[in-house]
Formats: sequence, structure tokens, C-alpha cells
Amino acid sequence: MKFIKTAALLAFLLLAANFSFAQRGKEGNVTIAGNTTVNTYTFLTANAASGAGSITVNNNSMVGGAFGTSLAAGDLIMIIQMQGATMDINTTPTVVWGGNYTVPNDYFVGVWDANPHYWGQVTDYGNAGNFERVEVLSVTGSNTINLNCPLAKNYTASGHVQVIRIPRYENLTVPVATSITAPIWNGDTGGVIALEVRAALTLNGTITATGAGFRGGQLDPMSYTANGPPTSIRRLGSFDNLEGSEKGEGIGGFTTEYNAVFSRYGIGAPANGGGGGGYQNSGGGGGSNSLVGGTYTSKGNPQGFVAVWNLEAVGFGGSTSAGGGRGGYALSD
Repeated sequence: MKFIKTAALLAFLLLAANFSFAQRGKEGNVTIAGNTTVNTYTFLTANAASGAGSITVNNNSMVGGAFGTSLAAGDLIMIIQMQGATMDINTTPTVVWGGNYTVPNDYFVGVWDANPHYWGQVTDYGNAGNFERVEVLSVTGSNTINLNCPLAKNYTASGHVQVIRIPRYENLTVPVATSITAPIWNGDTGGVIALEVRAALTLNGTITATGAGFRGGQLDPMSYTANGPPTSIRRLGSFDNLEGSEKGEGIGGFTTEYNAVFSRYGIGAPANGGGGGGYQNSGGGGGSNSLVGGTYTSKGNPQGFVAVWNLEAVGFGGSTSAGGGRGGYALSD
């Protein structure tokens, strides 16, 4: 009897292993044509904790891209939280004093003028950046995805957590002049490409999400100009569009999150988002993410119009920097 039980258990484990392994490569051999989006996307509508065996999403059918049928057992998904970081933004001047600006916390220890760059620094990443891949066990109704393995990390729905259906190729070929792309991030989904290739990936074309990520601050078509002189202080963060242009999106959020801390406008950079321009016809703030190991000069990488760039300093038009864009200029004459 013991031998029979052992044999039965072994047979079950082999069948389970074969079933699991058979899901890899289930899309077969594929050659990409044209510019193609292969993933489909949805997003969490409820928080999901480490150890959970299911997630609640906006829609669990996930048809489109490389998929002509609804999400099912053996499919692979990626769960990734895009935002949710907490930033160094103190709203006391706005909330208590009735001002129209925000400050870094250092303002209250007497070093405001020394460290304005502290404004918007990440104080807690929270669950921003958490991601994992997990196989689907089943789907229930139109909003639940049951998982083969429990979640390893925590996810906060308000941090814009997207769920991406991943094609499982045997062999994938991306020929010359073709590409795999991502839809533009819209605040809920997009901007990320995820693939699984069991055997060989032949890449002669491109796999690119360039320009599909976090959004820039929106143009204010009214062209408001504040009454202050050009030498007056620019606000790091403000709820008033007379105080500058909009900030760019980042892991700390976008307009909804910036409005919540009265800081949608102004020159301060929120987390890894770019600051907006000041109110005197200024350009927006430069990008972030300088590279470790490179030479960072803060001058950015000027493109074109070399003679014009060189009006700032001899040779400026040929500057290079390991990341970190340069802010725009104010109106000049």
C-alpha cells in the first residue's frame, strides 16, 4: 500500500510538472510584422497583500495584443506598481498660513535658503516599483484573477498598479524594420513591455517603450504671467498656475497627487518628475536619473543650434552629461 501511494504521488507530481512546463512557449513560434503591441493591460481596483492568492482588477478578459482569447489557466502576468512614493513636501504655509506655496521640511529648521533642492525628495518609496511575474490559476467573474502562487510583495491600488498579460513564446523573431512597442502610459496602464521566450529571441528590429512612460506637465494655453518682478522668488510648489507651469509625472504621482499637496505648479522637482518653469516665461525643468559611473555636468546634452547654445559659454553646444536634463530658459531679448 505504501508503494502504491508513493507511485501515485510521483505520477501526480510528474503530471503537474508537465502541465506547468507545457504552458511555456504556448504562443508557439512567432515573427513580428510591422509595429506591434503584444501585451494587454488592466489594473488593480483593490489593494493586494503579500501572500494573497488572487487579485481584483478592472477587467480580467485581457483580450488584444498577441491574444485572441480571454485570460486563462497557465497564462503569465506581470503585476507592477507605478507610483505611490511619499515626498518631502510640507504644506503648512498653504494650510495654516493661507499662502499659495509649499516648502521642504527643512524650512522649519532654519535652512530654507540652503536646501531648496530638498523639496520633493523621496522620503518613503512605499510600494512604488514593486513588481513580480506570476502564473494564472483561473479567473472568476469579470474582475478576479486567481494565482498559481501567492504574491511575494504588497501592492496599493491608489499607487496605480497595472497588470500586464505576457505572451509566452517558444521562439520569437523581430525582423529588421519591425518593432514591439507599448501603448502610452495613461495613468492606469501602458509604458511597459513584458515578454517570455522559452528558446530563442532573434532581435534585428527593436523592442522599445521610448516616449511611452510618465507624462510631462501640461501646457497652460492661457499664458498667465504673475505680477512679480523677474528677480522675485519662484515657488517650489504651488496650487496657483500664476506661480509657474505644471510639473512632470513621476513615482510621486501626477496632477491628482500634486493637487492633494497643493503643489501642481512651480519649479520644484517632485521625486523623479521634472519641475515646471517659473512664472516669467520660463521653460520647464530638466529630467532626472543621472547615471552611476558616468560624468554628470548638469548641462544636459544640447541638440542642434550649436552656435546658439555657445552664446551661454564657449563649447556649451558640444556638452555631454550622463543623464539629468537641463532646465529651459526664461524669455530673453
